[in-house]
Amino acid sequence: MKEIDAEDLIAALSFTTVLIATSSESVEHLIRVALEARVLDLSDQLAGTELIQGLLGERELLGKAVKVSQLAQEVLPSLLGFHSAVDLRASFLEDRVAYTVPTIIATLRVDAGVAREITFQLTQDEAISVRDRLSKEIHRAELLTKWAERKSSGPSTDSSPGQD
Repeated sequence: MKEIDAEDLIAALSFTTVLIATSSESVEHLIRVALEARVLDLSDQLAGTELIQGLLGERELLGKAVKVSQLAQEVLPSLLGFHSAVDLRASFLEDRVAYTVPTIIATLRVDAGVAREITFQLTQDEAISVRDRLSKEIHRAELLTKWAERKSSGPSTDSSPGQD
């Protein structure tokens, strides 16, 4: 098998997963498409065939996962990465440090839009406020996920996410 880096592997697996999830083609056809798209080499054909055969058994589940992922990424740019660090800012009086203040430097990377990366600074209090607001939204997302799971597996009711 040829040497492959992590990004290439993830791209190949994503391509293969979407291909399997969105088509009803045979293993042979899927292998041919993967070879033509250069996702696989001829030397990888056996391993690719085994992978595709294994994934075909999960085609319905993969299809749902692809649809959910696509729905989640529609409308606004999606987060690709987040990095943060603490910077210590200092003020000097003559030849000595008069005072210091920690500042959080954060960078967001997104998949679309004019500014695909933005770097900004926050005070500690601002970072705490962002953390608290995100914690609240994470809790709400968890409630909605549980609600949606119950709705998709049980009888239909008209209650809203916070009421059941």
